[in-house]
Amino acid sequence: MTNRTLIGLIGANIGNSLAPAINDLAFARAGAEGFYHSMDLDQLYLSPDDLPALLDAVKLAGFAGTNVTYPCKQSVIPLLDEIEPAATTIGAVNTVRFRNGRAFGFNTDWIGFGHAVTTQLPKSGQRLDLIAIVGAGGAGRAVAYALANLGVKSLLVYDTAKAQVDGLITDISPTFPNIEFKAAASLDEALDGATGVVNATPIGMFGHPGTPIPTSLLREGLWVGDVIYTPLETELIAAARERDLEVVTGDGMALGQAVAAFELMTDLKADQSAMQSELQRLLVERATEL
Repeated sequence: MTNRTLIGLIGANIGNSLAPAINDLAFARAGAEGFYHSMDLDQLYLSPDDLPALLDAVKLAGFAGTNVTYPCKQSVIPLLDEIEPAATTIGAVNTVRFRNGRAFGFNTDWIGFGHAVTTQLPKSGQRLDLIAIVGAGGAGRAVAYALANLGVKSLLVYDTAKAQVDGLITDISPTFPNIEFKAAASLDEALDGATGVVNATPIGMFGHPGTPIPTSLLREGLWVGDVIYTPLETELIAAARERDLEVVTGDGMALGQAVAAFELMTDLKADQSAMQSELQRLLVERATEL
């Protein structure tokens, strides 16, 4: 009898997640019996306080691993037996792998954003002199780690919550001693002389319209990135395209993190091209529904 590999997703308000569809496709393309199960805290009438019991249940049920999203990326950390260095530095885990009764934590969000930059930005290595990051929360931390790993020379970080900026710099900069990390006092200061800017805030996603970066600051020679992929064409990305600026869209990060997480949890090779096509199809389908 063929063993079925079980993986899943734990988080709140994940009923519309595209993860089940692209992961089930990944199983099929790998020629493996597998299933991706969503565990929505809201639908299960659970809270983040119930995460220890839920994680134990998933492990006992024989899952090979589970993705973790809001609001559990930080609270899952003390429940794990071992955490990879990148996840420790970023301060968040989005992938848990179960092996031999032990739980191992990883962060693949930074891998996803690195994938987005290298695949969507031609000659990206020449465009990483000084990058501005707007938003210093979990997404901003993953973006900062990814850009530092790619060899950016300087990172300017801006957030209205200064404590988050200071925390990001304090936690991540020691891992990259040759890279300059600076807190920006304003958006103007952050983008002054920048070769690229990344939106790592929720502003621009469905339910949070607008752009965190005034379009007047989008100038020639600047590339523009966004971590948001619902919608794929955020107001920020649309404004950048109107000015003929190069863009890095959020689907690249979503795909890259999903591919890395699938392979970590299942030990199978993911068909990245097929997963990308399915993700694009689903995003177009969703855009027409809304």
